[in-house]
Amino acid sequence: MFSPALLLVLVPPVVGRLISGSFPLMYVWSRIYLLSSLLFLAFWFWVGTRFAGLDTGKWTSLALGNGLTVFFLVVCLIFTAGCTAYVPGPLWLWAQMYPLLAVPLSSRILSLFFKTITSTSVLVMAYGLMLTTFFAGFTMRRRHRLRRG
Repeated sequence: MFSPALLLVLVPPVVGRLISGSFPLMYVWSRIYLLSSLLFLAFWFWVGTRFAGLDTGKWTSLALGNGLTVFFLVVCLIFTAGCTAYVPGPLWLWAQMYPLLAVPLSSRILSLFFKTITSTSVLVMAYGLMLTTFFAGFTMRRRHRLRRG
C-alpha cells in the first residue's frame, strides 16, 4: 500500500524546518514570503490531486493525505489552550513548522479583517488554508476521474 505520494505529506515540515533553521534560507524566504506561500498552496493543491489518484478508497486517501495536518492542528490547539504539559517541545516545534509556508498568506488574509491578530489565529488559518487547498485538489481530481469513467 506504500505510495510515493505518502512522502509528499512530509514536505511541509521538512521545508519549514529548513527555512527556520537556516539564516540564508530565512533571508531569501522573507523577501518572497507571499509568493512562496502562493506557490506552496499550489503545490499542496497538486498533492491533493496525487492522493485522489491512489488506489485506496476516497476516505482512506483523504485520511492519508490530511492525517498529519489534522494531527498537528490538534497539537497546536492543545498547546495554545494552555495544556502545555501534554505537548512535548519537539512536537510543538514540528506543529509550528508544518504550516510555515502558508503563514504569510493566512496572516495577510486575517489582517484584512482584524486590527490585531494572534499567532494562534494565524496558525489555525494556515492549517485551514492547507486543508481547504488539499481538499480542492482532491475533489477536482476525483470529479475528473468520475467523468472520464
